[in-house]
Amino acid sequence: MKSFKISYLLLITCLFFSCEEEMVMIPDFVIPNTGRVVLVEELTGVNCPNCPAGASQLETIVDFFEGSVVVVGIHGDQLTQPVTGSAYDFRTEASKDIESSFTFFGKPSAVINRNKNGEDRPWGFLIPQWNTEITKEVEKPQEVEIVISKTYDQTTRELTVNVAAAALVDLERSLHLTVLLTEDNIIDAQKDTDEIIPDYKHKHVLRAMLSDNSLGDLVSSGLQANESVLKNYTFTLPAEDGTWVAENINIVAHVRDDNVVLQAAEVHLLD
Repeated sequence: MKSFKISYLLLITCLFFSCEEEMVMIPDFVIPNTGRVVLVEELTGVNCPNCPAGASQLETIVDFFEGSVVVVGIHGDQLTQPVTGSAYDFRTEASKDIESSFTFFGKPSAVINRNKNGEDRPWGFLIPQWNTEITKEVEKPQEVEIVISKTYDQTTRELTVNVAAAALVDLERSLHLTVLLTEDNIIDAQKDTDEIIPDYKHKHVLRAMLSDNSLGDLVSSGLQANESVLKNYTFTLPAEDGTWVAENINIVAHVRDDNVVLQAAEVHLLD
C-alpha cells in the first residue's frame, strides 16, 4: 500500500512573548502501511436526496486510502424505492437483510468494519465521522489475509470464485466469510436535493450474495497463525440489460469474527 501524507497548516498563532505572527507547520502524518483493508458498507438509496454528497465523499476517501478501503453500496428498505425515470431497482433481499441488521439514523450513513460503537449492533456513522473512523481501522494491525482468485467464461457468463483466508495471528474465535458481487458505473436516475438526476453514475451497488448467508458463512471456530480456510463459489451472471456489465463487476470478500470485520478484499471480474 502506498504511504499517504496529509499536510496540516496551523493558522496564525500569536505568541505571548512576541508581537509577531508566526506560521507553524505540523509535521506530515503518514498513515501506517499495516496491510489492513477496511470494509465500508454505504447505506444509500436512489430516493435519498443527500446520498450523492455521501457517495462523492466516499470516492474521495477511496482515492486517498488507495487499496485500503472497499465500499459496498447497500440499497435496503429506507429511501430505496425507484424514482421517476428509474430503469432499475437496486433492492435485493440481501441488501434488506444487511441494512436491517444495522443501527443508523438516516442516510447517507456508513457502517465501518461492522463497528458497533459501543452498541449491540453495527453502527451507521454520519459523513463527518467517516474519515476519522476509517483512519482508526486502517491503523490497526492486520490479522487476516484474503486472496481471491476467479475464472470467468465470457460465453456462458459462469463465474467461479475461490477465496482463501489465512490467519496472521492466532484467532481463537468464530470466523465468518462473506463473498458478494458489486457493480459500478450503472447509469440511472437518482434523487439529489430537490431534483432528480436522470443519468447519475451509481457505484459499488450490491448485486448478488454468493455466500449462503447474507451475514456470512461460518468457516471456522478458530485458526492458528498461518492456518487458512478455502471456500469456492459459482454464479452465472444474468444477461446484460444495461446492468450486469461484466467489466463493471467486482468480487468482494470479507472476514469477520462475532464482533467486527477483520479484513476485506476486492478484485475486478475481468482483471
